[in-house]
Amino acid sequence: MDTLALERDTSLSLLIKCTLTFINCTYVKWGTLVQDLFTYTKLLALIMIISVGLVKISQGDSLRYVTFSFLKNLPLAIAISMPIVAIIYLLTNVAYYAVLDMPSVLASDAVAVTFGNEVLGYAKWIIPISVAMSCYGGLNSLIIAASRLFYVGTREGHLPDSLSLIHVERFTPVPALLFNGFMALVYLCVEDVFLLINYYSFSYWLFMGLSIAGLIYLRFTQPDRPRPIKLILIFPVIYCICSLFLVLVPLYGDTINSLIGVGIALSGVPAYFLGVYLPAEKRPRTIRCIGETVPRYTQILCKCCLTELDIDPEKLRENTAK
Repeated sequence: MDTLALERDTSLSLLIKCTLTFINCTYVKWGTLVQDLFTYTKLLALIMIISVGLVKISQGDSLRYVTFSFLKNLPLAIAISMPIVAIIYLLTNVAYYAVLDMPSVLASDAVAVTFGNEVLGYAKWIIPISVAMSCYGGLNSLIIAASRLFYVGTREGHLPDSLSLIHVERFTPVPALLFNGFMALVYLCVEDVFLLINYYSFSYWLFMGLSIAGLIYLRFTQPDRPRPIKLILIFPVIYCICSLFLVLVPLYGDTINSLIGVGIALSGVPAYFLGVYLPAEKRPRTIRCIGETVPRYTQILCKCCLTELDIDPEKLRENTAK
């Protein structure tokens, strides 16, 4: 039975991933339309949960086993983070605790579904569908963001040229989207999703912390470099400290899997060195042949072309003056 359930879940994940990849490859507007639709659905579901919770509180139901001493720090948290998101999720949790007691929350695999079963009666089906649509929209946003990261990274010379191609008519980064979709299908081969999460999260926070530390380093070594967005140093320093904490705790608690995650990430170093860093004339003949053939046939199959890099406004003014 477990095997059948696993195969069913994997097939469903495969279908959803391929569908969203196709949508984002077809038109940019289709991807943003899907994102807007499922975001609004998620917000409506949260507003419904908050409304039910406020009704319960107004009827005299007290919050169950919850202490709100942390509210003293909320003004600072809301001022730093996104206000709307913070308020909505705070009220959502208030609504949960207005209806459910602590044992019910701890025993539930999906608190929102348990909440719906408790108060919505015949309309309890709304919550599972809303949760599914929220996950669908979240996956769509990740596809949009990840494919653009591949695309931009390639334009900056960090990845093979094939991933910087864009469709000549629909202006979607089709190769980057297909590569992202292919890698997601490879990850589906891992049966233990929590093991995959451990691999990913450790590497993610490690390299995010290194990236922010690099920006802090550049702030001191290249203070006159143009910066479209500039913050006081306290924020990136706090971010680095939090990233360090999220790296050290898994490394201490699950050393083997954490090191495996680092090994997976570092496996890209030889590919980068041979396929990107080395000048074309110094690369092995096989690598050079692949580097010339793959972009050519990718352009033909995906009807894509290379795009020009954005010109720095200062350099543009200098060239115009000359």
